[in-house]
Amino acid sequence: MKEKDNKGFWDRWAKRYDFAMSGDRKMYASLVSRMKRTLNRNKFALIKLTEIYNRKGGVEVKQKKTIEDYLKTIYILSKKKKVRGIDIAEKLKVSRPTVSVAVKELAREGYLFVDDMFEIHLTESGRKIAEETHERYNTLFCFLTDIGVNPKTASEDACEMEHAISKESYEALKSWYCKIR
Repeated sequence: MKEKDNKGFWDRWAKRYDFAMSGDRKMYASLVSRMKRTLNRNKFALIKLTEIYNRKGGVEVKQKKTIEDYLKTIYILSKKKKVRGIDIAEKLKVSRPTVSVAVKELAREGYLFVDDMFEIHLTESGRKIAEETHERYNTLFCFLTDIGVNPKTASEDACEMEHAISKESYEALKSWYCKIR
């Protein structure tokens, strides 16, 4: 399938996306339904729709969260054993095909590589991101539990906060927390 032959098709998807993101739930449901049918017929559509979504800027935080979650999971698992796709799928509670797509994308971005035995290893850049994310999680989790938050809730909140907090805010919070501890 040639991209230039389908320019109008992708422009229509982009318009639908813009309209759906404006808050019309019915249009959003229709878009999701059409996207699923299209994706079932055409793998190229997944790539193209992702590009459209990325151009709109709505994916940056979610993409960062997903990347950091995968890298952190691989980092934690690699401390205990050799990491394979099935281990990641079980830990993150996602399907194996989802992990396969994510691992290929992360490998393409240079965060990890897969060896001949299908074991997944972090590169230096991937390890650095994973260590930083894990440290943020641990600091935020300890802080939340120390102020009286239930550990289960603290874990869930720390997992969300680790992706949203800026480096400057995290460093200030960490510095203050270390002083009072």
